[in-house]
Amino acid sequence: MTPVRKRIKSRSERKEELRARIISESLHLFLDQGYDQTTMRQILQKTGILNGSLYNVFKGKDEIYSAVLEEALFEALDEAQNILGEGCDDIMKINFPFILEMYAASKSKKIASLVSVGFQRPLVREKIVNYVYDSLMSFKDITSVMSEDMVRFKSEIVVGALGSVISLYERGDVSIRLEDVVDSFTRSMIMLFDYDANNVDITNSKLLEIIKENDIEICGIKI
Repeated sequence: MTPVRKRIKSRSERKEELRARIISESLHLFLDQGYDQTTMRQILQKTGILNGSLYNVFKGKDEIYSAVLEEALFEALDEAQNILGEGCDDIMKINFPFILEMYAASKSKKIASLVSVGFQRPLVREKIVNYVYDSLMSFKDITSVMSEDMVRFKSEIVVGALGSVISLYERGDVSIRLEDVVDSFTRSMIMLFDYDANNVDITNSKLLEIIKENDIEICGIKI
């Protein structure tokens, strides 16, 4: 009987596996220790790989953190959109990822800390702005009357407001109800994008209810 030869993985496959391993292990370090307290030496020790191998995939901690946030946060937000289902108006769809982030930050200081750093790091902040911009541009009924530059400018405003809210949760400085935080944010969005919205209280209540009723995982933590 001829022995079955094990397929040798390509260089790109090995690199992708290594990348996934670095991201997974780094996520745990960032959550447990925070961004500032996590060092490249610790990441090397945690992953058990050689210095050269790591730097062949990522240039430094900022790039690793950016990749962690993309996979742990952005992908989770994209997947979570699927639970909205039919019958949701544009305001619900637009606000859902932002409300989900605020809800997650209110429930987990680790998430608040991890995400808050992203709003302060230029490399990651740019990706957050791009994510918001792409999301907003998909709602043609609202953004078609604006130039792309204006939508990007307003995306910057949204990211700034969202970052401030999450930073407050990171520091434990929020003494008002989450429902009131969400309400204020939603009304600001309505003014910013000048769209018609009725029954804002009902809309926000529905979104929070959807989040609470589903097993959503953000940054590896079920909220």
